[in-house]
Amino acid sequence: MENESDDAASFARSHEVFTSAFPGGFPWEVLKVFSAPPQAVFTFRHWAKFDGVFNGKEGGGQLVRKI
Repeated sequence: MENESDDAASFARSHEVFTSAFPGGFPWEVLKVFSAPPQAVFTFRHWAKFDGVFNGKEGGGQLVRKI
């Protein structure tokens, strides 16, 4: 499949961007579970300190949250 290598490259680039922006990691937490497997549905949140580099901008340790 032609798109598999594109997907792998996109994932690799995304991973590189996140790990350089958030070198301490970008953890997530499940907030609420609405249904069980095999099709689990849940809400979650991400958070991290921006102490790396993103698009040439140096982070200052500010907390980034995504719900």
